[in-house]
Amino acid sequence: MYTLTIAAVPPLQWSEPDITAIGPEHSAINGEVPNMTVTIDNALGQHTAAVAASNVLRLRAELLLDGLSVFAGAVQAVVIGAEITIELEA
Repeated sequence: MYTLTIAAVPPLQWSEPDITAIGPEHSAINGEVPNMTVTIDNALGQHTAAVAASNVLRLRAELLLDGLSVFAGAVQAVVIGAEITIELEA
């Protein structure tokens, strides 16, 4: 199960089924993965206030798969609508 944690105060955290899409990974020629996109279900607007109030841009974020880190970086962009798209950069 995927879990995304953003180091806000208090921390923001989502897991599946709220996480509806991961990626695609945008890798460099050398195989490094500098960017990752995570999409969160927000059909009822249930996460809008928390994301907006936390001012998540530039905060540290980590994506875990079954407790193991698969991506760590900073929040570079957020688009809020029926889905929240969070772009992370290493």
